[in-house]
Amino acid sequence: MIDCYKADEAAEGELGDTDTTLDKIAARIAEHKLSVAAQQVATKQALYFEAKAETEKKKKVRLYMLMITHGDRDHILSEEKLLSRFDIEWLADNGRDYVDPTDSLQDYLDYRAQKKREGKYLAYSRASYNIISGSGVELDVLCPNRDIEPEEDSNNQCLVLRLAYQGKVFMFAGDTQVDDWVNDTYGILKKHPQKLRADVLTASHHGSRTFFTPPGARPKGMPDYRKEEYDTRALKAIQPTISFISCSDNEDAEHPHPIALELYRELTNPNLNLGAC
Repeated sequence: MIDCYKADEAAEGELGDTDTTLDKIAARIAEHKLSVAAQQVATKQALYFEAKAETEKKKKVRLYMLMITHGDRDHILSEEKLLSRFDIEWLADNGRDYVDPTDSLQDYLDYRAQKKREGKYLAYSRASYNIISGSGVELDVLCPNRDIEPEEDSNNQCLVLRLAYQGKVFMFAGDTQVDDWVNDTYGILKKHPQKLRADVLTASHHGSRTFFTPPGARPKGMPDYRKEEYDTRALKAIQPTISFISCSDNEDAEHPHPIALELYRELTNPNLNLGAC
């Protein structure tokens, strides 16, 4: 599992206490385990598998590894909720320290300290290839590529993960910003040129423009970035066939950014003939 939302609001809001985001994840895993078998049996057997699936939903879901790209609130989950739904063997992140952590981040850091005491924590402070060798998948960490100061933006140098399986490559960009990709010294394009191409991309920072432009507002008096000023080198290097954007339904959110959306549409599988689909 890569990242997980600190679903306090989901547990108390529209989804209800008995139908949280975690419940949906656990149920989906249970359904996947049983779906093939359930489709191949007669009605009585199918009912048995449905009953078993319900039982599976109530059990903890085993995760070999939980990888947290960075400590922002929308990428972590409270330890109590996390451990109530999942049996996690290994925890991994970029190993960075933070100044004045929020309550939710401190809760995560306490959990990280616990996993470290158990000898079940991995800190990837630098890129590393094929970190689960012999597993049948190739999982690479492409970022961080430099030291991170505790007071830096939490999005800086967060984990970027590349997973190759059965001839397909998936790129998980976290909330990385444009400098993490294009910097002439430590950028991913510079450090890992042979690892850039991916079939499936989970867009950086929920479709924010910070994958293409520096974060923050321009100095007073300067206009917003124009589309032609957006740096598209990373997206062009990845050349995704499919791009996914995990984004908020809050209309006031700054992401997904409209120009960024245009670029993802234009540079994701640009040769696809939609008229033939």
